[in-house]
Amino acid sequence: MDPAPMAAAISAGKLVFGGSEGCCTTLIYRANCVGGGVAKCPKCQYHYCKYHYPVNNSGAQGGHCCN
Repeated sequence: MDPAPMAAAISAGKLVFGGSEGCCTTLIYRANCVGGGVAKCPKCQYHYCKYHYPVNNSGAQGGHCCN
């Protein structure tokens, strides 16, 4: 799953963030979360905020690791 289309969908407002679930990122990274709800990743099925939603397996800033 290429992270570029995911990031573009977020920027274009094509991805709806909502719900009452919290971001599924690791506790130590939740300080980076942004409000406005969460969206489910279609690959790993976990919910993430806008900051952690894009797949980022490289370890760079933002996103989450998908297996």
